[in-house]
Amino acid sequence: MFGSTPITVSSSKTIKAVAVNADDVMSEVMSADYVIDTDAAWPTISMDSGSFNTAQTVTVSPDANTVVRFTYTTNNTPPPDPSETDPVCPSTLTLESKSLSEIYYTYKFKAFFDCE
Repeated sequence: MFGSTPITVSSSKTIKAVAVNADDVMSEVMSADYVIDTDAAWPTISMDSGSFNTAQTVTVSPDANTVVRFTYTTNNTPPPDPSETDPVCPSTLTLESKSLSEIYYTYKFKAFFDCE
């Protein structure tokens, strides 16, 4: 039987294998190291702090190998930690302003390694 079943590797590993012919004669052991580096680079996030009467823009600049996802609240409470199912952050977010009201935007950003 041939080794046609995929091997799932989710962290750095050394994989060793042998080949066996029809007469059950084994080859030498072959070895290969696989390094999986899933630490995503921190994105650059630029925004002003303070109170504003007009819409504001947040600029998000991720590394080429990362995807930034985000969560936020507008009621001055902490948002949940972003996960892989949260929205992908665009390069700019616009924080809207409503007259005669206060909106407290609270964001959390997280960068994920983009393996696609």
